[in-house]
Amino acid sequence: MRFAAIDHDGVLGFVKESAAHDNAVAAAIALNRLQQREFWFHFGDIEIGRPGAHRAVTAIENLVTGERHGLEWGGVRLTIDQDPALLFRCLG
Repeated sequence: MRFAAIDHDGVLGFVKESAAHDNAVAAAIALNRLQQREFWFHFGDIEIGRPGAHRAVTAIENLVTGERHGLEWGGVRLTIDQDPALLFRCLG
């Protein structure tokens, strides 16, 4: 598991890859009960994929809604509203 840089003190972010390195998820979890939190989820130099075939994360797909977000400047602006967490599949 690799922790991601988040620009909000009330949100924790991380990326976790499967043991086979064929799937990776990103999660953003609210640490308090504020109504809405807008934050930058920065992936930085996090790479995914099998050894020898690592690639940068270029987009994420929301596992609940299917909505895709392309990364810009190494990250993406997200909002946690009612749900305490956001879960994404990492795309490279």
